Amino acid sequence: MGFETQAAVFGCNAPPAIQQRWLERWGFMDLAGGRWWPFLGGIYILQAVKRVTGMRLIVPNWRDGRAAAKALAPQPQRQVETARTMEEGRHG
Repeated sequence: MGFETQAAVFGCNAPPAIQQRWLERWGFMDLAGGRWWPFLGGIYILQAVKRVTGMRLIVPNWRDGRAAAKALAPQPQRQVETARTMEEGRHG
């Protein structure tokens, strides 16, 4: 699944009991269990992290098209007057 293990811990080394008297009697096993018999615990806790590569968002093309269309305004075309058209305008 692509997980990277960070830590693993065993716990609850005392035998299961319902009465408080037996839990107190076997309490030393929880204290010494990690050192004497670390793999014999009743509970196994595993901490893992999922590593995923980043992704790049792709912007739809329709957003770029609208922005470009609004930004461009048509400009009127100028006509360059030549000396000949200027003379015709004066005499005409």
